[in-house]
Amino acid sequence: MKNKVSIIILAACLFLSSVHASVTAAANVHAAIQAFEPTSLIKSDGSLWVWGNESGSKHTGSLSVPTQIHGLTDVAASFSNHLVMKEDGTVWFWERDPSTLTFQVYPVEKLSNLTAVYPGNKESLALDAQGNVYIIPTDYELTSSDLDNIVMIPGVDHIKAITNYTDEAYQLRWLLLKEDGSVLRDAGSLETFEPLPSLVDVVDIQGNLALKKDGTVWSLPDAANGLKEGQVGASRLSGLSDIRSITSGAYSSLAIDRQSRLWFWGVTYTGYSDGTNLHAQSKPVRLTSITNVKEAYIIERSIVALTQEGKVYSASINRKQMPADPEFTLLASDVSQIKKGNRHIIMQKTDGSLWGWGMNKNAQLGHGDFKVEYSTPVQVQRPISVVLNGEPAALSGGVIIRNNQAFIPLRSVFEKMGAGISFNTGADGTSKYVVIKRNDKGTAPVEITIDYKSGNAVLNGKTIKLPNKPFIVAGIAYLPLRFVSESLGANVSWAQQEGRITIMTEK
Repeated sequence: MKNKVSIIILAACLFLSSVHASVTAAANVHAAIQAFEPTSLIKSDGSLWVWGNESGSKHTGSLSVPTQIHGLTDVAASFSNHLVMKEDGTVWFWERDPSTLTFQVYPVEKLSNLTAVYPGNKESLALDAQGNVYIIPTDYELTSSDLDNIVMIPGVDHIKAITNYTDEAYQLRWLLLKEDGSVLRDAGSLETFEPLPSLVDVVDIQGNLALKKDGTVWSLPDAANGLKEGQVGASRLSGLSDIRSITSGAYSSLAIDRQSRLWFWGVTYTGYSDGTNLHAQSKPVRLTSITNVKEAYIIERSIVALTQEGKVYSASINRKQMPADPEFTLLASDVSQIKKGNRHIIMQKTDGSLWGWGMNKNAQLGHGDFKVEYSTPVQVQRPISVVLNGEPAALSGGVIIRNNQAFIPLRSVFEKMGAGISFNTGADGTSKYVVIKRNDKGTAPVEITIDYKSGNAVLNGKTIKLPNKPFIVAGIAYLPLRFVSESLGANVSWAQQEGRITIMTEK
């Protein structure tokens, strides 16, 4: 009997040990991600990886998965408008040439030690560690030619936060929160800011909202609500007290009180497109169907909330009126943090992996496709580097993993291996195929033909059925890395923990 018990205990220990080893290995795979934003991430080696095209920028192109910018090293932080800061405090700007699909990197001499960048329409504002504010003339999109036109706003200092909103006259207005708790608003231009007397002892500003030290929430007239009778400046929102955080969407707002309860007010929606109707709900309502809320955001027509237990839920605001007990649907568990994009979120789980949810028409979720929207979370593809003969290979698009097989852009590596490449359309006008040839002196000639429609490959006249079809994403043709590399005589190794594929050719 004792022997049986001992065997059972030993088996249980071995099982738990194997489970722990598997969990540890899975966590180590994603541990290289040091920081992330809605469409970028920084690895622990200081490299920057970007994806998506949230703003529709022609200088980004269509990157469906994390793609490394090889001209940047020692990156400490990534901001909007393609601005990044290195560990030494210097600021750099990157853009992507849509014709060559290559990255260019430029130093931004007029900025250093940034803490945040706040996008606007024709201008964005940047905040540095000393509390100075800079105007970045973006005209909806920052380019390298704009970098010399960045200017510091004179007479504005000791700023700790910035936000903007659309006022009752449909003009974009900027608010600056000073370290002493006072708030400034632009006087019609970014060269002049004036204090708002009703906003003092403020600890946070979001859109047209201000949160005071005493837990009260104050609002300025905006495009959704307009001026109330007799209102001159900010007015206190009745029904809200003991609030610890606020967030503002396009026309809807959320607050979390010190008991971690969630409150909603603003606009709900019915209908779509030209038939969209907005329903104003000015009185805050406490949402009793969710508790222990840590963070919450408005994403499109949904509320997304992260709880203290690491669970992420969503509830629809697509209704005539928000009830006190809307249904919250569980999206994900074991989530440590969320970053909010314009129309999507990126979540990091406790194992370090990144997951996206929401709109994806511009590949904002980094999942490797352009499906318009995901109603359930999908994993952001891992940032995988390729090293060719000891040198990092710059790719026109990141490595895409499908069914545990790595695919890379057609011309990124194979031409550097001495192969000639031609991309052709079949006689039927629909099939597309690529021909890869290498005919070096002293080596046997190699010719590979791959049909994107059938997924078949012909290697030196012999037909081979590929386990996974090659594919085209946003005009970028992808090929199976190992099959093509090894057919060209190279050795391929995959270091999964480091997220690195190494290709060595015979010399």
